[in-house]
Amino acid sequence: SSDNVPGVPGIGVKTAAELINKYGTLEKLLDNAQEIKQNKRRETLIENKDKAIISKKLVTLMKDAPVERMIEEFQLKEIDKDKLYKFLREMEFNRLLSSVISTYGEPKLGEATKEEFKNETVINRVDISELDFKTNLEDSLLRRIVEKEDRFNVLESASSKVKFVLFSPIYGEVTSPFDFGIKHLGTDIAASTNTPVKAVADGTIVLAEWTVETGFVVVVEHSFGLISIYKHNSTGLISQGDLVKAGQVLALSGNTGELSTGPHLHFELWSDGSPTNPEDYISFE
Repeated sequence: SSDNVPGVPGIGVKTAAELINKYGTLEKLLDNAQEIKQNKRRETLIENKDKAIISKKLVTLMKDAPVERMIEEFQLKEIDKDKLYKFLREMEFNRLLSSVISTYGEPKLGEATKEEFKNETVINRVDISELDFKTNLEDSLLRRIVEKEDRFNVLESASSKVKFVLFSPIYGEVTSPFDFGIKHLGTDIAASTNTPVKAVADGTIVLAEWTVETGFVVVVEHSFGLISIYKHNSTGLISQGDLVKAGQVLALSGNTGELSTGPHLHFELWSDGSPTNPEDYISFE
């Protein structure tokens, strides 16, 4: 069985091929099913004769199908990326969408004036006294990762760190910089909704799920005790446990979560368990 093909329960590909090779065709096999010595196999074929017949019909290609178009009309044409990306997002083909974006580039989301862009991406300051900084899911997960790194990483090669380069996850205006004093432990970058968000380096996805406060969150564990966090996304294109490459599209940016005040990416960079100012290592504009 496969997709909409029912097959015959209990009869796998290897067994089916063996039986059809012996009798020549499926029809002859079914007509002589009483001859099969194995009781269970014989009874299964007899009871599911109709399923076997319809399965063959479903996988048989029609050679006489009427085609009303000329062969020239089937030539490969230039891809309409906007329509393709929209279709893949609507159908939630997230892994395929990530692969397509990596191959054909980022979607064109339409031109906007500078004033319209500012109006869309303006981020209001929040009174820090009104925010609840209780430990949430990604914080707890980050602590466990750091504890593991502290326990098993004894010494690292300084020469390897020199070759470690971070890519920008997104490009745009920095609307709220890193500020440890007010517990803003990352950088906010204004971005139109559904802008591709990319991995800053090779790594492993350790969290990819929805949260109430920060929308769809992606957490990636990299080499050298480095963790990157991407918040307020509209859609995730990867899953927990996935291995990702630098520059690979992880999600599409958005305006999700109770703490979001406009379309943007909140990006955090943690080194050996401590929050680090991303702008010390990455240029976002």
